[in-house]
Amino acid sequence: MGRYNDISIKKLVQGINNLYLLPDIQRPFVWKNNKNEFEDKVFSLFDSILRNYPIGTLLFWKIDKKRATEDNLNLLKFLENSNKDKNDKFLSISSEKDYILVLDGQQRMTIFNLVFNGIFEDVYRNKVRRRNLYFNLLTDLDKNGELEDNFYEFKFFDENLGEYFKDEKNKVWFKVKDILNLNSLVIKRKEIREKFNLGSDVELLLEKNLESLKNSINEENISFYEIEKDKKDDEALEIFVRVNSQGVVLSYSDLLFSKIIQYWKNDENNDSARDIFYQFLKGDDKKGEMKGINRYGDGFNFSNDFILKTSLVLINKEIRYKIKNFNEENIKLIKDNWDKITSSIRKVVKFLPKIGITSNNYLRSLNSIIPIIYFVYKNDLYNKDIEEDTNENKELFKKFIYIILLNGVFGGQSDQLLKSSRDEINKTESPLFPVNKLLKVLGNTKTIKKGEEISEFLDEILYNTDKSKIILKILYGNLMDDETQEDHLFPQKKTKKRYDKNLVDNIGNLQALKSENQIKSGESFEKWLEKILLKIPDFKDKSFIPKLDSEEEPDKELKSCGELKSYAEDNFEVFLKRRKILIFRKIKDYFTFI
Repeated sequence: MGRYNDISIKKLVQGINNLYLLPDIQRPFVWKNNKNEFEDKVFSLFDSILRNYPIGTLLFWKIDKKRATEDNLNLLKFLENSNKDKNDKFLSISSEKDYILVLDGQQRMTIFNLVFNGIFEDVYRNKVRRRNLYFNLLTDLDKNGELEDNFYEFKFFDENLGEYFKDEKNKVWFKVKDILNLNSLVIKRKEIREKFNLGSDVELLLEKNLESLKNSINEENISFYEIEKDKKDDEALEIFVRVNSQGVVLSYSDLLFSKIIQYWKNDENNDSARDIFYQFLKGDDKKGEMKGINRYGDGFNFSNDFILKTSLVLINKEIRYKIKNFNEENIKLIKDNWDKITSSIRKVVKFLPKIGITSNNYLRSLNSIIPIIYFVYKNDLYNKDIEEDTNENKELFKKFIYIILLNGVFGGQSDQLLKSSRDEINKTESPLFPVNKLLKVLGNTKTIKKGEEISEFLDEILYNTDKSKIILKILYGNLMDDETQEDHLFPQKKTKKRYDKNLVDNIGNLQALKSENQIKSGESFEKWLEKILLKIPDFKDKSFIPKLDSEEEPDKELKSCGELKSYAEDNFEVFLKRRKILIFRKIKDYFTFI
């Protein structure tokens, strides 16, 4: 089956990118999303190593060129620059030697490679900085009370600071990568002591810490398990999945993506499945690439997870994330229909900003748009202008998305909901999207608000939230465009001095208005309304502004809110109650689907 063994960090880093490589079955290593958190992991890793703590067992798989060719394996190099987004391919595979693929331990070995063979590069305050890891040689384990979690102190400093230096706090920092070629500890500690005129008592501490660092790199203190060379890719992958499923580093969809890579054979060019998915998600049109779907609107956060689930829906296969569903037959179907699949996804994602869903701040559930993508796919609408007003499906798609997002229908487990949606669409012979039937089917499983539930729901919708934007889009329809902003009717700064914040920020006091018409600071709603009616005579009707009692006799429900003699601030609460009733009536009609 395989064997356990130990190896030194020095031997590992000397073999990285010539003996030790990555298979193309793991997600790219990324540190730029949260640099502080990543740097803490580096410090913690090296602190653990110096303290002889176990850092987990690495999982290796030995292969040769024949195995790599037969199993269609793409080999990747470990990053040597932290600022890169993708791992380079390893192209010089020799038939004369074996290679070791790292199935588990990518992050640890990437850190080792960046520390000893590479560079930590990023952009800080609009400037590129290149840094190395340094070790505080004056770390005294007997006086380390100032260090909360780690005994040993590590930090990143500019690469130009040399092998060692002393900072303003009189700490002596040594570049960690230079320990690999350090021959004499005695000579080095004397050299450092004399250069910085340190006391003889410090010399022993310098030597002690240099020795601890050197020993931690040279001793065989890293455990690994090596899968035998005769194991095929299916078996190695199964071990990989079982090992990683116990942790939290990779999601299950990341592991299943390895199946896509395994069976995705591309005869037209050298792009791997990972490259193709990456381009579809993040391609930069400013670099001459096809625009990635995450670049539409203000930016989305679609992932391989979303593409895989959507693909299973579109090829009419079981939707659940199971290894068996990513067999060679299904992956071939996905690849053969890739252009149609991606065109359908792209068509719907491009449509979202047209209806105000401009980012993940508003698209709270990515799965909510999959039924529309399936309808577009099934009816070959991916080459139609679905965002045009002349397209009958535009309003149907919009209604579905708005109601689904407002009710959080696809939150949590959604596989059965997606299956039910697909089944209902498959029954439909009409060229029109069956929005009412779908909402009815989904409403049998998930709560879609009706009647008075909507009124209570409106009480909870506040200023500048994902739901307030959708409600305003429903109320104002085509009057709300890219130049429209969410604004208070009664000015918030002044009104909040007298009324509760949640009342002032409630949907009943919100409107959609172009910036040039917005309330100027300090001006009352009553005075502003007089001016806006001169520019937009039907503003009250378009914005659901309740009429004054002197203008129009209110119906019984509106009258029960109290008298509305003027739009002065004294009448704010009566105004708010009446306007919420008018909004409720509109939204209630919109939510009708039976």
